[in-house]
Amino acid sequence: MKRIQLILIVTMTFVLNACQSDDNNSEPMHTAEGIWRMQSLELGSVYDFNGDGIASNNLISETNCLQNEVYTFNNNGNGMYNSSETLDIELTVDSNSNETEYIIDCLNDDSFSEPLTWSQQGNLVTLIIDGEQLTGTINGDIMTFVFDQVYVVEVFDGTAIEEVEESVTLVLNRE
Repeated sequence: MKRIQLILIVTMTFVLNACQSDDNNSEPMHTAEGIWRMQSLELGSVYDFNGDGIASNNLISETNCLQNEVYTFNNNGNGMYNSSETLDIELTVDSNSNETEYIIDCLNDDSFSEPLTWSQQGNLVTLIIDGEQLTGTINGDIMTFVFDQVYVVEVFDGTAIEEVEESVTLVLNRE
């Protein structure tokens, strides 16, 4: 009888331990620490800046600029944003035909570095760069920040050039 009780106690202990929740196996935490490259810089609307007949909301693919923008997030909450170029887009309008053309200028001599600080709470990442606080999300090897009305695009309405403020989504990819 003692042997049956002992087997029953060992079996119950095994079953109870197997049923307990294991907090260590919860969804993995993705840390922002590391080196991140700008994958896309998406506007709220689509434009055909490069004149190839295909409109896109991604400034990088439309302009072939901003290819080497890198964010470094150190483990101490500090980091650096390194930019190798800036982008200038100007709209020109032919006064006779009203045909428009965007002039794209990738300014490679405008490289700069900007220190940053960052913190993370779950999948939310807060970034402070140049005094501006941004909050984004991290999902695996993709980090995304959305800005409201921060990029100005010139558009032609048929009679005059107007400036339109666009929201921007910054997508970073872990290297």
